Amino acid sequence: MNLDNPGSTTQALDLSFWVVESMQYRLPIIRRELWLSFCLIIPYGFRPVSRNFGIGSRDMADAGRTVVNRLFHGGYQSRYDIGQRWGFFSKWAAERGIRKMENITRELVAEYGRQLQAELDAGDRRSSSAPKNYVSAVNTVLRLATNGTWQPVRPGRDCGIQPRRYIPTE
Repeated sequence: MNLDNPGSTTQALDLSFWVVESMQYRLPIIRRELWLSFCLIIPYGFRPVSRNFGIGSRDMADAGRTVVNRLFHGGYQSRYDIGQRWGFFSKWAAERGIRKMENITRELVAEYGRQLQAELDAGDRRSSSAPKNYVSAVNTVLRLATNGTWQPVRPGRDCGIQPRRYIPTE
């Protein structure tokens, strides 16, 4: 379909005209550079000026699950586990007044890891690998949300999480 000639059967499609008309803007033409950036941002729901890195949800837990479901190249169970662990972190961060992904710092994630290790030491958690898995899930979500610019928090060095014990001691 050629938009310059409505009766034409050719396959040419002027995408800049289509975007302008479909979004009901009254702009004459969108330049190719703007069109390409528009194509890369909008289909995934990412908006450059909104909260939670423009993922499309105002709730931090939902935004994290959304970015994992869209961009994580793992199985269904891995996506579910990461989303669930991210939800726990989101709830923990909200208790400390952090409700936007943009406000999460490495220090906050390290504090979260130290608290998980303290819960393990107190006997509230049974799995020695749980604190590392939870910190890893937070790193994964933030890496996906920031398009790889997130500097990961290392569970052992930054949080003081002890190495995993594979042999039960009890």
